[in-house]
Amino acid sequence: MRDKADKRLWTLSIVGCVIVVLTVLFVSVKIETNNTKNRIHSTMEYIKDQYSMYNSFNEAVEARSLVRMVEKVQQTARNFKTDKQALEKEYLKQYAREQRLTGIIVLNDKNKQIAQYHTGPRFKKVLGYVMEKETLRDVKNYPQKSYMARIELKNGGYIDLASYGRKDAKGTVIGYQYVKTEYAKNNNLTIQNVLAGYKRENDGTIVITNGNDIIASNDEKLIDTKVQEDSIINEIRQSVKVGQFAIIRNGIKQYFTSLDKGRNYYIYVYAEDRNLVKTLTSNIGIAVILYGIFVAILMMIKARSNQQYERIQKQREEEYKKELEKSAKEAKKANIAKTEFLQRMSHDIRTPINGIRGMVEVGDYYKSDIEKQSECRKKIWEASGFLLELINEVLDMGKLESEEVILERRSFNFFQLFQEIRTVIEKQARERGII
Repeated sequence: MRDKADKRLWTLSIVGCVIVVLTVLFVSVKIETNNTKNRIHSTMEYIKDQYSMYNSFNEAVEARSLVRMVEKVQQTARNFKTDKQALEKEYLKQYAREQRLTGIIVLNDKNKQIAQYHTGPRFKKVLGYVMEKETLRDVKNYPQKSYMARIELKNGGYIDLASYGRKDAKGTVIGYQYVKTEYAKNNNLTIQNVLAGYKRENDGTIVITNGNDIIASNDEKLIDTKVQEDSIINEIRQSVKVGQFAIIRNGIKQYFTSLDKGRNYYIYVYAEDRNLVKTLTSNIGIAVILYGIFVAILMMIKARSNQQYERIQKQREEEYKKELEKSAKEAKKANIAKTEFLQRMSHDIRTPINGIRGMVEVGDYYKSDIEKQSECRKKIWEASGFLLELINEVLDMGKLESEEVILERRSFNFFQLFQEIRTVIEKQARERGII
């Protein structure tokens, strides 16, 4: 019976362990997914705020730079009005140095180039831009109007350009300044500086694109590559909606992902579920250890309970054994007492019977003596009454053992009892020559 109980307890322990593991698995997945979702959302919001701040700062820097460029071109136009030789190349060179310009282009009222000075290889690009933008050349018709723009270059540098109407004749003065890549990076804040603080192992991979090109990432291998070249980013782009948190599978790996969009950029964040596996392993291990401790404590309590139960059972068995031994001794004593009683009773029963038989013989001997006959019948009656009392006492002994008889104290006539006993044993005493 105890083996079945122990087997049932072990079965319940195993089932309980499975339930605990499944519960911890479900809860851990739920919690870790929510934590990852919140972490990715916080990262998204922070980067968006930083990107907006950086854009605002860079736009302010760009605006100040372009305003200074307009002022330089206006000053150059005023120099043309006061100096008749201003259109000569040496003078243009001098003006460019004074205003720290990379180049100066002068157009007439027909938008034909009549003079120019430049240094560096960017002149053709600027001239092409000038010929392309009609609004740039249109400032000649509006004396108070100016035009300014920044041309972004693929190498990371840029060209600041401004145009203003000539003061000496109808036409346009264009000035520009080329800023190399290394100086451009120093002058502008880049979002890459913010991403440098994010570690892929803890925060996942963060990618910022302008649509098709990756312009920043905390994974250096992805910078200056195409979105289509990375299978994970391309999968997010195709299957995840803007502002949505999703779980995607790429090959045998699973990723938590999110996609968001700014004014002119996209933010991709994805993290491999390695942290989930670590968390699950850790939580399940802790749960199994705690459950094992609980089961061990339960087993210890059960073992102590079994020991106490066995001790109580052993004590009961010993007490029962003692009671059996006591009952056996009492039964043995009772049997001995009954045997002795029956032995004495058999002798006592024979006494009144012999008395009755003796009185019968006396009566037969004195058949004609009426008085003697009456005396014999009286003694026979007394002896038979004594015999009846003996038989009743034998019956009362059984009742006495079963506690059906209550002993009482009564007064009696001693001389009458003596006479009755004498009548019973008188014949036996005579036969044995006592009297």
